[in-house]
Amino acid sequence: MRRRHFIAGLGAAALPWPTCAQSKNDRIARVAYLGVGSRAAFDPRQIEGFKQGLLENGLVEGRTIEVDYLWGEGDPNRIKQLAADLGQRDLDVIITAGSETTRALIATGTKTPVVFAIISDPIGTGVVKSLSRPGGNVTGLAMSGTDLEAKRSAERGCTGNDEDHGPA
Repeated sequence: MRRRHFIAGLGAAALPWPTCAQSKNDRIARVAYLGVGSRAAFDPRQIEGFKQGLLENGLVEGRTIEVDYLWGEGDPNRIKQLAADLGQRDLDVIITAGSETTRALIATGTKTPVVFAIISDPIGTGVVKSLSRPGGNVTGLAMSGTDLEAKRSAERGCTGNDEDHGPA
């Protein structure tokens, strides 16, 4: 749950604040989410967590923010096509899931800020130059195996990602 709120806050933080607040001209912040798979395969709790995070940051869909959810359906050509379309649109921020969608957006040369939800190795996949200074207009949340290994060693007796709570 905390991760979803963090990701939503990260996306909201990337928005220019004057566009987030209800202004005299009632400009609505425009955000796009580009997912690699299909909506049907996506855990709906993640979208709900994202929406909850927006609400907690004072952003209400349809009133102060408009979010367009796009799905690549696992098709690399569709992802490239959607990324090219998003790169041309006048958006405040683009949120991506996965390195493939993020790299497709980078390839468009978009000037719109891109926030990736979680990429296991953003440096190795060429999404950012470094974690401390990503460079360009791309940032996000990285989850690496080395982070997980450090957490495992801190927990004595932990042999996997899940704890054993006895018989189900």
